[in-house]
Amino acid sequence: MHQRLKHLANISFGLHVQRSEIEHKPAEIKYLNGGHFDQNAQPSKFDRSYLSPDKRIDKYRLQHHDILLAGKGYRNFAWTYHEGFGPSVPSSMFYVIRADTSIILPEYLTLILNTHKTQYTLRLVGLGVAIPSIPKTELKEIKIPIPPIERQKKLIEMAKLHQQEINLTKQILKKKTDIFNAFINSV
Repeated sequence: MHQRLKHLANISFGLHVQRSEIEHKPAEIKYLNGGHFDQNAQPSKFDRSYLSPDKRIDKYRLQHHDILLAGKGYRNFAWTYHEGFGPSVPSSMFYVIRADTSIILPEYLTLILNTHKTQYTLRLVGLGVAIPSIPKTELKEIKIPIPPIERQKKLIEMAKLHQQEINLTKQILKKKTDIFNAFINSV
């Protein structure tokens, strides 16, 4: 069974702020933009982009399990926010997707949004402008496969194990490179 995204979640935009509002020293709220995410759609490069709280900013604060979808630019990806990351506000390059958890698990929806098939669809709907941008009306119409919740949980667990395996492989490759370089340097 498939359902359109508009029937599974509320979709809103992130916050647009002026450069003068962004603080470079740690403040209470992280202001997320695309450059803070690595090639695996993980926020690993966060640096010097903070906001001080006020009423306008507070309404854009992410809630546990909100999904960010990069809707502007050449790199589309989705990421599920967890409270442990700390108070955060997404920039206007992101859509904030708040899933109906009685139908779809946020981590599962993130997984589906990051598949090659969905990424291809997102690229197609974002074409035709100088900087690709996914129109909200088109995003709402994307069809998402909806298996039972238990199957979604299994797919999420498989994805986590897959990512752990990738991380371990990267560590092994780094160690091998370090060993090889140490050997070459010793000759």
